[in-house]
Amino acid sequence: MSATTYANKNATCVSMTSTSGDYKTGNGPTGTYLNRTDTTFTPNDWHNSNSIMSTTAVRQQGGSLEIRQSARKLRNDTHSLTNWGQHDNTTRLSDRMRDLIAWKDKLEQTIADTDVENSFVDKPQGTV
Repeated sequence: MSATTYANKNATCVSMTSTSGDYKTGNGPTGTYLNRTDTTFTPNDWHNSNSIMSTTAVRQQGGSLEIRQSARKLRNDTHSLTNWGQHDNTTRLSDRMRDLIAWKDKLEQTIADTDVENSFVDKPQGTV
């Protein structure tokens, strides 16, 4: 395979030729033309481009870190709020159960006292 360079008014073209004819497509006198741009970059261009990319990367990294920290804080706050809410509800339910048991005991005692009084009322007078 050999490469031949042709000068054109608009661009420099490279023609790729092969002895087997694999690269010949009939687009040029000896094969396919590959367009090349004549853009060249100075070291300052490279430094400026790299500086811009680096600054952008650092800025995006900072934003990403801020979002991650914000999400972590939200997760921790939500977890803490949920745990305290569950603790408060459990405590209130426990207090409510204790109150209900106390009222149940008091009502059972009142029923028992009422039954004793009714037994005295049901007994004939004169027997004590």
